[in-house]
Amino acid sequence: MKLYIRRILLIISCVLFAIVAPLIILYAMGYRGELVGVAIIDAAPRKAIVEVNGKLYGTLPRSIPNLLPGRVAVRVTKEGYAPWEKKIEILPGAATELRSIQLLPSNMDRDVLIPQSALFALSPTSRLLASVDAKNNLTIHDDTGVALTSPLQLSGNPTAISWSPNEAHLLITHTKQTYEIIQLDRSALQTVSAPAMVGGSSVAWDPSTTGRILLIDKKRSLIAYDIRTKEIEQVAQNINAYAISGRTLILQTIDNTLTSKRIGSTETQIHASDTQQGAQKIIPGSNGEIALLLGNNELTLVTKQKQIHHIAFGVQEAAWSPDGTTLLIQTADGALHTYVPEGANTGSTAPGELHLVARLSRPITNPQWLPDGNHILYGVDNNLIFSEIDTRDHAITTTIDTAYNASQYAAIEANGQSLLYIQKEKEPRSLVRTWLVVEGDR
Repeated sequence: MKLYIRRILLIISCVLFAIVAPLIILYAMGYRGELVGVAIIDAAPRKAIVEVNGKLYGTLPRSIPNLLPGRVAVRVTKEGYAPWEKKIEILPGAATELRSIQLLPSNMDRDVLIPQSALFALSPTSRLLASVDAKNNLTIHDDTGVALTSPLQLSGNPTAISWSPNEAHLLITHTKQTYEIIQLDRSALQTVSAPAMVGGSSVAWDPSTTGRILLIDKKRSLIAYDIRTKEIEQVAQNINAYAISGRTLILQTIDNTLTSKRIGSTETQIHASDTQQGAQKIIPGSNGEIALLLGNNELTLVTKQKQIHHIAFGVQEAAWSPDGTTLLIQTADGALHTYVPEGANTGSTAPGELHLVARLSRPITNPQWLPDGNHILYGVDNNLIFSEIDTRDHAITTTIDTAYNASQYAAIEANGQSLLYIQKEKEPRSLVRTWLVVEGDR
């Protein structure tokens, strides 16, 4: 080969090297010729492992940069847990968040706490359990199921149990809206006379004063009744419905005016001068917005700006998430939706729209939030279902139990690691605890 040809080839090689080498180095450092995206991923329990498109990235939480736009396969695993897998859209020049992944055990541990339980209530601190058997005997147990009191025969057929905030009393609701107060005195249970409750409705504990109950009397007045002194205080008149939010009362009068006031205060704030209809349920959010389930089953939202927005018709039930940002809505067509008010910033969920989480041909019962605000529980036939509300790709669901008794809601213990519910796998019905984490993560 002639010398000048060799020189030309050498020059070409040097030029190509000068062009290609920096590109190779930049590519190795993460540079791409097009806009790339970032995935921010976290999961519970901690120290789960993440893979994206089959590439292992290590333990969570983690930010994974330089992902090409488009759908990527994300897989999260941890020993003892079922894997979590989704295909998520990565947007160019944007961060895609997956912060609400919840892994569940491959095989869930389940303990029978109380072998004969037809109705129960977990105390506010999760230390005590009130349980009623099939013969209407009430007993208090500790959180392991050990009985702390002798059984007390109740006066009627109970349908609900509510602990007082200080765990010293129980409010028992019976059929036909009759009520009974039970006092827990060390290892003994005593019935407390409460004549002011006769004929009352919407009975609830007053969170601001120990031993005081709020209720609407026969004259449609909201009264506060002290079960120790038997004193009655009129809080408001002409009340159609009320709700408690912290230490604030939300009130709807019979002329459909919606107001609020601090418990013990005389100052009243008007939220809506006319809600058009009476509310069968007032649902206050922690962010100042108030949902109203009206008598015609329309769900509306009273905003902080005192505007009324329509959300949906044919609503059976609605509840705010624990952080007060999202409504879980059950509609009559067998569907569960989430709704984020306009102006709210909740990541991937578009505000001002219903987002379908589940629609089934069979009835859905007892939908409820889990403490993280990203997952829900609901019943279908005898199945207790755990579900995400993140519908990207699809909402991942897990069957917790196939012998769930849908006569009452499940209870979530304070640490969020276990569920309590009535199981009807065999008679008599039992109260069981199912763990949402393996033993090493408790």
